[in-house]
Amino acid sequence: SFSSIPGLRPFSGRDPPSFRNFRFLSTSTIRFSSSSSETHGRKHNIAPNSILNNNEDIAPVVVVGAGVAGSAAALTLAQAGFPVTVLTLSSNIKDCASLWAQGGIIYKGKMDSPELLGKDVHAAGAGICDESAVNYLGTKGPKAVEDLLLDLCNTKFDMCKKTDSLSLCLEAAHSLPRIIHTGDFTGKTITESMQKVLTEHKNITWYPRQVTDLIIKNGR
Repeated sequence: SFSSIPGLRPFSGRDPPSFRNFRFLSTSTIRFSSSSSETHGRKHNIAPNSILNNNEDIAPVVVVGAGVAGSAAALTLAQAGFPVTVLTLSSNIKDCASLWAQGGIIYKGKMDSPELLGKDVHAAGAGICDESAVNYLGTKGPKAVEDLLLDLCNTKFDMCKKTDSLSLCLEAAHSLPRIIHTGDFTGKTITESMQKVLTEHKNITWYPRQVTDLIIKNGR
């Protein structure tokens, strides 16, 4: 998730997460603590238990956490040319909940469509799903999996030996096979592949820091 981007406002619940939907605001400050002065990636001289102005000692984009969500945010922004600072609670970047996720991830099935995926999601959600969020998932989700996981991170999912293509599973409320996976430890495979690219990316620096609060200036 985005914690502090100098001048950027996170999207609202009905505003899809596109860079076009961010607006520049005033600079914020992050206070964090750490039991270690260790840093990873590009070198920054940051003392533990300090307050950082993000126009001085920290990158313009700060992402808190390096699980699947944090790594996806950091990599997407870094690929777009933004310098990114990633903060993790543990000095072991693999120490995150995403590593323990077992189920697969939605991709796209044969004869699939955004409308069919949306129909399945609405059925599973008993009619209370947000229409704009479902539409966004259906139209953007498969391409995001392809761009971020299959292409950039080279995530190794199970393959069908007969067709030499991704093995697609039928799960839960899905009406056709569209779930890709790696055995029963898909979260581990996805997380590790993303974190490998994250720690080697020229635009990303990460630190083991516990974020305690975000100091807002002028009401922002």
